[in-house]
Amino acid sequence: MRNLTVSLFLLLVCAPLYAARSTAIRNETATVVSVATHETPTNYVGDSPTDAPLQVQSYSYDITLRTGCASYITEYDTPIDYLPSAFVAGGTLDIVAKRHTILANLPTGEEALLIIHHRRRFLDSGCSNN
Repeated sequence: MRNLTVSLFLLLVCAPLYAARSTAIRNETATVVSVATHETPTNYVGDSPTDAPLQVQSYSYDITLRTGCASYITEYDTPIDYLPSAFVAGGTLDIVAKRHTILANLPTGEEALLIIHHRRRFLDSGCSNN
């Protein structure tokens, strides 16, 4: 009887809380503020640059996004030297901001994963404290 009571409690109380939490993620429209190539510094200190160890060729970009109440400094990594045309300063994107990442919905229907390095909330009168 006790197991049945605990199961019913979890089903009736915790399930709606989980459902409300999962629907709290919402799409926002973000404006691309700036786009720059991310430079990875070398840690080689020596006499001749030809003696430096080989480094993996990576293509990454620092992208700053601004929503109504927040600003995000993100990094977009790609295996090839290709930056989607949606990432242009002054352009807008539909995004879903999570804790450490942002999913940007591109006009082609694809999603781009951006890693959040820094986020800043604005305390304007129109912004809520979520």
